[in-house]
Amino acid sequence: MTPLYKPIYSSWITGGTALLALAGLWMAPVSPLALSRADVALGQGAPLIAVQRYDKVAEWSFVAAHRQRALLRSAQLLFNELGDSQGSLVRLNALANDATLPLGAQADVQVKIGEIYREIRQPKDSAHAFMVAVAICKKLEEPSCSPDHTGTWKLSAAQELAQAGHVHRALNLLGRVVREHPDLRQQANLARAQLQLIEGQIADALTLFEDVAAGDDVRANVAKLGVATCLERLGNLDEALAELDEVDLPDAVRESRAEPMRSRSQWRSK
Repeated sequence: MTPLYKPIYSSWITGGTALLALAGLWMAPVSPLALSRADVALGQGAPLIAVQRYDKVAEWSFVAAHRQRALLRSAQLLFNELGDSQGSLVRLNALANDATLPLGAQADVQVKIGEIYREIRQPKDSAHAFMVAVAICKKLEEPSCSPDHTGTWKLSAAQELAQAGHVHRALNLLGRVVREHPDLRQQANLARAQLQLIEGQIADALTLFEDVAAGDDVRANVAKLGVATCLERLGNLDEALAELDEVDLPDAVRESRAEPMRSRSQWRSK
C-alpha cells in the first residue's frame, strides 16, 4: 500500500523546485526581468550595483533591444552618477557598433559621445562624433533627425573644431549652417564673427557683428560688443566708444573697456 504522505511530499518537492526555478529566472541576466532588477538597484540609490546589473544584461540577454537599453543606461549612469567618462564611452561605442541598432538611435548615441568628449575636452573627437550623427541623419526622416537637431550638431562640431585649432574647417562648417539652417543664421554668424576676430579678419568680423547686432535677441548685445571691439582694432576709437555705450554691461566693466580708448583718443587729438 502506497503511503498517503508520498504524493504530498512529492508535490512539496515539485513546488519548491518551481519556486527555485522562478527565483533563478528573476536573478539571471537573460531574464526579461533583469532590466527591472537593475532599475530597482538604481531606485535604491546603488548606481554601481545598477551598472553591474545593466552590464550583465548587455552581455547575456538574447533580446537585442534589452542589450541596447542596458548599455545605454549603464553608460548614462557611469557618466552622470559615477563620473567615469571613459567607461561611459566604452559602452556608447559598443552600442554605436551594434548593427541592429536603428539609425535614428545610432545618431543619438553619436551625439552623446560628442557631448562626453566635449565635457572632457577632447574637441577633435567631439567634432567627429557630432558630424557622424549628421551623416547618419542625412537620409532619415525621424524626429531626432530634424533640421533643428542636425543644425545644432553642426554648430557644436564647428565650435569643437575651433577649439581643436581647425579654424578654417570651423568657418566652412559655420557657413554651411548659415546656408542650410536659416533659423540658426544669427547664431552661426556670431560664431563666425568671433572666429574671424581672433584670426585678425577684422573687417569681415565687423560686417557679421553688425548683422547680428541688428537683431533683438540676447546675441545682439554680444554682437554690439564685437562691433565696438572691431572698431577699436581698426582705430575708429570715437565710434567704438559710442558703440560701447549701447552695450548692456556692468558700469565697472564698461569703464574698464572705455578708459583705455578715451586715453588713446585724447592722445591722438593733441
